Amino acid sequence: MSSALMANSSLIKFLSPWQNVHSVERAAGEVARQCRASLWARVYPHTANMGIAEIRGYARAQSVGCIAAEVGRVLSRRRLNPNLYNRVMDAAVDQLVAGVAHDALIGELPASTRPMAA
Repeated sequence: MSSALMANSSLIKFLSPWQNVHSVERAAGEVARQCRASLWARVYPHTANMGIAEIRGYARAQSVGCIAAEVGRVLSRRRLNPNLYNRVMDAAVDQLVAGVAHDALIGELPASTRPMAA
């Protein structure tokens, strides 16, 4: 094997963990965007008298049911290794909970329940 080919192979192996982290975060962001309105509509009616920690905990508990199937679809669509499923799932839950907590703090209604402009 030539030294140039070995150097390229070593560089690829060296950069792979960072590439995987980037791919996981991007895939998780896509999952979170796809599921945010659905989760918010599910948790919104129950958040009126909750503090932010309670909202985050409740949203985290409810989020797994929303995103499990979506993670598989995103991994397939992006042609990512199925072994990344748990990492994408964890990152998606974190991003989704942060988004729902933000919506709760600003009091934004779920998109499906907002009145439409005439």
